Amino acid sequence: SSAVNAFPKLAIELIAGEILKEVDPSASALGQEMRSKSYTLNNYSLGSSSWDNSVALGLNEELYPRRETLAFPQRTRTLAMKNCRCIFDYGLGSNDIGYDPAVTGAIAWNRASTQIAALKAEFPNIKIIVDTIIKRTSNPALNARINDYNVLARANYASAGAHVLCDFEANIPQMNISTGDTTNATYYNTDEIHPKNAGHALMAPICKNAILAAQALF
Repeated sequence: SSAVNAFPKLAIELIAGEILKEVDPSASALGQEMRSKSYTLNNYSLGSSSWDNSVALGLNEELYPRRETLAFPQRTRTLAMKNCRCIFDYGLGSNDIGYDPAVTGAIAWNRASTQIAALKAEFPNIKIIVDTIIKRTSNPALNARINDYNVLARANYASAGAHVLCDFEANIPQMNISTGDTTNATYYNTDEIHPKNAGHALMAPICKNAILAAQALF
């Protein structure tokens, strides 16, 4: 789905009772900025990215850079996040686990916690939300590693420096590791990875509660 219908937008609209509109409708969904009277939403996701690109996916390194370790820090440093009421909803680990079978849940969480600590150190006033990873494809080995990551995230997000856990996987049966079905065309696209609009609609109330919990910490 595009950023227009993604769960963070829907969550904020549930909170604010306002419609977020694109600042530049012609811009890519990646990097899209939306505003309402009370909120600004920036999408800083890096499409098809992993931390270290340990699997090249048939592309040269020059064409497929280490986007988490290189591009993401450059991107966040353009933000005016030091002196504002900013909440950062951080979804980590999914592509690393998905791309490289050697990346265990523990390795992915270690990378995530390192990034969380760095983000908090650079922007000490922001509140950080960490998402659990929803079921991703019907691959049992992959989902076992996702489950391992989620267990670690639940136990350690606070000690890593984050403020709130947004536990999609535990609270949405349609996307749960054990009960979800990625072949269900109501909620998942045919890639069995990305949620459809109906999937984002399930995620939005969980995200809303996490945002409200983070707001209460200011």
